[in-house]
Parts: sequence; C-alpha cells; structure tokens
Amino acid sequence: MIGLDFNFISPIVSGIVELTNGLSMITSIATKNISTIITICAFLLGFGGISIMLQVLSITSKSDISIKPYILGKLLQGIIAAVLTYTLIHLFPIFNLDIVPIFSENANSMAKVSVFTNPYNVIIFVMILIFTSFTFLKRRCIKQ
Repeated sequence: MIGLDFNFISPIVSGIVELTNGLSMITSIATKNISTIITICAFLLGFGGISIMLQVLSITSKSDISIKPYILGKLLQGIIAAVLTYTLIHLFPIFNLDIVPIFSENANSMAKVSVFTNPYNVIIFVMILIFTSFTFLKRRCIKQ
C-alpha cells in the first residue's frame, strides 16, 4: 500500500517491539534505497519500542500518572521524526544516499532536476524556516 518492500515488514515489527534488534535487522537489509532505511530507523528511534514503554509503565504504575499521553507522545515523536527525516533527505540532495548506477539512463537526468522544481518541497522548506525562526525568537524572549 505504501510501496514498502516485504523485506522491511519483519524488521519493522521487531523494531516496534524491541528497538535494538529491529534496528539491527533493518540495517542488515541489502537495498539500494538507503533513504527508506534511514527514515524507518528515524521512526523507530523516535518511537522507542514497546519494551521501553513497558519499562516506563512499570515505573509509573506506582503513581497516579497516566501512560496514555506518553504512548501518544512517543507515537507522534516517531511520526514527526520520520517525516522530518524523509523531508530532509528529499529536500536537500546532499543527504540522499540512495545508490544510483553511474551508467544508468537516469544518471544524467537526475543531475538536471532541481530540488525546488516541486512546489511541495518549497512549501516544506519555508515551513521549516518559519518554525526554526519562531523557536529561536521564543528562546530569545524567554532569556530576556
């Protein structure tokens, strides 16, 4: 449905359950599409895994703290990390580590494609700049 290779399904499920083994399995997949591996790893690192959530639950079960906001926050953190990583990789070609054969028919045409030919890339880039500038302005106002 999302165009993901079947080789990634087992490592993603393993990474959702236990982070270390899942990351190890994902990085051992031989593929030319390295940006997919990096994006999946960003999600898993942001999410943290169910085993970590169970450790947090064991600590918070002795108090009145609810685990639901933590789980939702970790899920959102994983999604945001994956989206930002995917955007960064595809917005700035210097971060794209996908393997393209030198003698490929697409090698010459890829050099002519500008990052800013897609209007969505420009919009995302402007949104990142605005968010970053507001973050720095907020920190500056708080320090004063």
